[in-house]
Amino acid sequence: QVCMDDSIQIVYHLWRDGRELPCYDAADVNDDGFIDVSDVLLGLGNVFNGDLIPPPWPKCGRDPTFDYLSCENYTPVD
Repeated sequence: QVCMDDSIQIVYHLWRDGRELPCYDAADVNDDGFIDVSDVLLGLGNVFNGDLIPPPWPKCGRDPTFDYLSCENYTPVD
């Protein structure tokens, strides 16, 4: 489940200290190919309103759309 901490990690990556994210593809919550404030907002919206995130949500799996974001720390479960 996406939690508030996930959005906070994205905020730190974008505006605080540029920390590395464990999976950039997963941090692209809205699946538009970019990591930005819209991902933070959708992640927080999901915490309070549920199931707003595109597939493979709610499961852990391979991103169905092509982009240049990597996920080197995790192996997708299909």
